Amino acid sequence: MTLWRLEVLSPLHIGTGRAIDASECIREPESLAILDEGEAFAGLCRMGAEPALALAERRLSLGEALESAPGGASEALAGGGVRYRVGVPASCAEIVASRRFSIHEAVKAAGREPLVPGTSLKGALRTTILWDLVRRAASGDPPRGFDDFFEKARAYLLVVLSARRLARDLAERSAETNAWGAAPFAEYLASEEFRLRHGFRVGPDEVGFVLEELRFPPEATAAGRPGVERVREALEGIASWGPSRIGQELARLAFGPTPTQDLLRGLRVTDSLEASLPSLPGGGEQPPPPSDRRHGFRVAKAAPAAPSPSWRIFAARIYSIAGVPARPIAKSASPDLYECLPPGASFTIEVASILEDEDVDPAARAEWLRESRCEGRLCLLEDIPGKCRARSRSQIEDEIVCCERALAGTEYLAFHRRLLERLESDDQSFLLRLGGKNGWNRNTVTSLLGDDVVAALRAHFRLGKFEEGTDAEGRSFVRAIDPFPKTRHVVVEEDRPMMPFGWVAVTV
Repeated sequence: MTLWRLEVLSPLHIGTGRAIDASECIREPESLAILDEGEAFAGLCRMGAEPALALAERRLSLGEALESAPGGASEALAGGGVRYRVGVPASCAEIVASRRFSIHEAVKAAGREPLVPGTSLKGALRTTILWDLVRRAASGDPPRGFDDFFEKARAYLLVVLSARRLARDLAERSAETNAWGAAPFAEYLASEEFRLRHGFRVGPDEVGFVLEELRFPPEATAAGRPGVERVREALEGIASWGPSRIGQELARLAFGPTPTQDLLRGLRVTDSLEASLPSLPGGGEQPPPPSDRRHGFRVAKAAPAAPSPSWRIFAARIYSIAGVPARPIAKSASPDLYECLPPGASFTIEVASILEDEDVDPAARAEWLRESRCEGRLCLLEDIPGKCRARSRSQIEDEIVCCERALAGTEYLAFHRRLLERLESDDQSFLLRLGGKNGWNRNTVTSLLGDDVVAALRAHFRLGKFEEGTDAEGRSFVRAIDPFPKTRHVVVEEDRPMMPFGWVAVTV
């Protein structure tokens, strides 16, 4: 087990998907008090009938009724009713004063305490490990046991993204012949006719792999019309997969075919724990958090809540980098508000790898390896910090190149240059990007599989903008327009682009 210390470098928003309405808040100097509605209503009723009646008749919201109560909100809430407080910077004060706002809520421990979920960190590590595997395989230097991973993954994803057109092919062919089941389908994948129709060919070495991974039902192997119909139905089901499923399929090829055989079960990540624990009443140190063992791992349970960094509101807009200079996409007059952990907040998380954790019982390790069949993939868990450094460098350098003209002279671009300088000068830590609002590039690695895979992905899901028309020979075409992705969620101050969401520095 190792301890990872996370320092927040740019506002960190890990959302619940819920918005906090202005009616749930009370304005205070430089902060908002987020109400516990049950206790706040009880406090309001104690202040007299008129404010409660105005609330019941919906003439006032809960927050407005509390502020209009005799003695004001502070007296009404003296006995409780505030869940927690969130800081309001001067740049957001005017929006908050208007009472026409909502705040994207962040996930918390016990409904109020700052929290970095272990699942969020583990998801970022999962994507980073997969990115490193695809990058190395694409460059001709694959990890041990993954010599043909790149070619097979490309072929599989291209077939998956062509599933709708393949289903149409089968519908046409089934009308012509009754003897076209799964075996002829395999021959078709490797044929010149398939290449001409779909723009790529599945190599002879990849056909068997692709058919195995497509997991057609057993009856699809039957000859004649029943077989071809089962193949067509299976392809139509695959064509309905969403973008996240495509990413899951690529991860499945890398980490294991089933959840019980997933390599990342060998990496345990706890929710955030405070590094320094508060003193107990009357002196003495807070005892360490209790622990238990699951699958041979020591897993820390959440410690009692400790003093923690304040929540803070940050404003953000969506910018388009397609033009020079970049412009915000005006979905509303005011920017969106997000509840975030501010730069400077820091947390400790426990990470246990089956390769390195001394607390793992050898017998439990052997049992896990036998059940998961992961021994041939364990090399992917080696040097995770090095993988994170390589990926964060690639992300930062790509963003600087993409935004160098559109966001020239802005703090947003300067922030990324400072990140790169830190990465190059600090060999004791590495960088990761966590949370939401971080864009398509953070969450996918398919761009490393080739431009044709990206083109197929964009065409299949209609990602980005497209140009439709007719060429000189009268043939219709649909062409994707670059750059992609062209939008960024950008933290702003007084409508000046400042920084992205979610960068953290990790010290092991």
